[in-house]
Amino acid sequence: MQALLKPTYNFLDLLPNDDPIVELFCFGTYSDYLKHKKHYEPIGQSRELLTKLIKLTILTMVQDNEGQTVPAAGILRQYNLDVATDKLASLTGQNKSFVIEEILMAMIDEESVDVHIDDEYESWHLNMAHTLRDSYDPSVHKLVVLQEKDILTRSLDQATHNIRTWHQERLNPTSASLQRGLASPNSRKRKTPDNCV
Repeated sequence: MQALLKPTYNFLDLLPNDDPIVELFCFGTYSDYLKHKKHYEPIGQSRELLTKLIKLTILTMVQDNEGQTVPAAGILRQYNLDVATDKLASLTGQNKSFVIEEILMAMIDEESVDVHIDDEYESWHLNMAHTLRDSYDPSVHKLVVLQEKDILTRSLDQATHNIRTWHQERLNPTSASLQRGLASPNSRKRKTPDNCV
């Protein structure tokens, strides 16, 4: 477990093993933890592991919503970070209203994410994640607890499929249209201006 607490957000070097917690830290979020909670009991009892999972979930949240301004309460609910905050506050005795902002500020300070917190409008502008999560490659790792549908945004197979679809639906028609335009001779002739001799 100590290896999971190192100051990084990538854990592929700890695979392959059949430890579901390592798998969750590689590819999952707090929502995945809630979905498969019985496999991850130590996380619910450890302030350090829970904090790390919250950081990983924030990183995923920023990557998934890069460049968007979102209501803080809504995005916290969407990623179950409101539930995670309550759990961490109960473990640490901290005021739950400050728990998530403290973690987010620490991630901003360490330059893992670029997020602007707008207290006036209670929103966050999720500029960019400077650190990327691990990518799931089914040819390298077999999932133990998580299912590929749980981690589509981190799946190399899904990324490959998305690129092929984009290429076929967007790039090929544009390229074909451009080629047709270049191949057909322009039958219109330009009129010579009257003042040219």
